[in-house]
Amino acid sequence: MISESLHSIYQQYKHDTEVVASWLATTAKAFGYSDPIGVGESSTAETPVKPSGRLKGKERKKAKAAQASGEKLPEQLPEPSKP
Repeated sequence: MISESLHSIYQQYKHDTEVVASWLATTAKAFGYSDPIGVGESSTAETPVKPSGRLKGKERKKAKAAQASGEKLPEQLPEPSKP
């Protein structure tokens, strides 16, 4: 069982955290922050990682070798013709 003093300290910590969170939310609204606060979603989880467009590892070596020998890889698209 948790001692009474430890329980009291924890309750004070929770209260203080709530006070700071409330102040932060109020201040954000006062400065025009319009997104919902406290939804529990992180912005990095929603952001999809877009590919760099650059081949990696073995695929890159294969493409370099094909380019040096003049081959055309199936992944490569033909150059658009100019009108």
